[in-house]
Amino acid sequence: MHAAGSPLRPALAVASAERRVHSRYERRLSDTAISNQQTVLHLRVRRFFCDDGGCEKKTFAEQVPGLTFRHDRCTVLLRKVREAIALALGGRAGARLAEVQAIGIGKDALLRLISGLARSGPGQCAGARRRRFH
Repeated sequence: MHAAGSPLRPALAVASAERRVHSRYERRLSDTAISNQQTVLHLRVRRFFCDDGGCEKKTFAEQVPGLTFRHDRCTVLLRKVREAIALALGGRAGARLAEVQAIGIGKDALLRLISGLARSGPGQCAGARRRRFH
């Protein structure tokens, strides 16, 4: 998916990285429902080589700004909706609301979202904190 006006960018800002493509793969992201139908985006993502000898990362994948997180399987918007449901209703009640709104998530996953938010602090993704730019 290449949206006009918003070019894809590498996940890590590697200053000396040449844009040598390592490989391509398909990434599937769940997005917010449209007319109560679950939505899945299929993105074709490139992995790049890092030519900097001092860099621990040998390859890195591009991200779509404002749409994806590293290692996440849902869009930024869907993650925010899930977090809001989890914080407002918790496990079972949140899972029931999510089912009605076609947001595929269970009670245990909602509780994990809450505990991840508690570990990472407000406004910060728990996954980004744990895997901060290896």
